[in-house]
Amino acid sequence: MFRFELTPNNAGLILWGDTAALDELHQFIHFAVDESPLIKIKDGFMLALAYDIRKAREGCRRTEQYQWLC
Repeated sequence: MFRFELTPNNAGLILWGDTAALDELHQFIHFAVDESPLIKIKDGFMLALAYDIRKAREGCRRTEQYQWLC
């Protein structure tokens, strides 16, 4: 399962996901960059995001348990 939320000051995103969800998101970003005629610069923000998602999937980013709100 994949979830996201805004940081407290709306300066970024917090991504929550298991290994499978992060892997699918990583693959989707690469597919979108490769196939999109609108993305001219292939080493920009999107691939930096894919890099961080890959590192999170590998366990190199902070890990926490997601707190479900009822």
